[in-house]
Amino acid sequence: MRETIIAGLVVAGLGMGCGGAVGGNQEELGAREDSAELICAIAYELEYYADASHTGAPVGAQRCECFGPLRRTGTVTPYAVYVAGPVDCQGPQG
Repeated sequence: MRETIIAGLVVAGLGMGCGGAVGGNQEELGAREDSAELICAIAYELEYYADASHTGAPVGAQRCECFGPLRRTGTVTPYAVYVAGPVDCQGPQG
């Protein structure tokens, strides 16, 4: 449950801080990704599922590597689970 909440917050934060809302029309999403690559400041990998039970095979994925481009495959849904991360690419602050 905690992972799902955190994943949702990261997805929402990335949508606001990295060029637009997550989800929506896949054609529009492709156009945005083609026009400007989103560079990651947090390393993580998410898998998206068709429903809140997270059963069956993932329907999509999202991956960020430090200072690399954001990569999405498949379908983005509200039902995300972390496979790896999140890790701040800047290291500890202070």
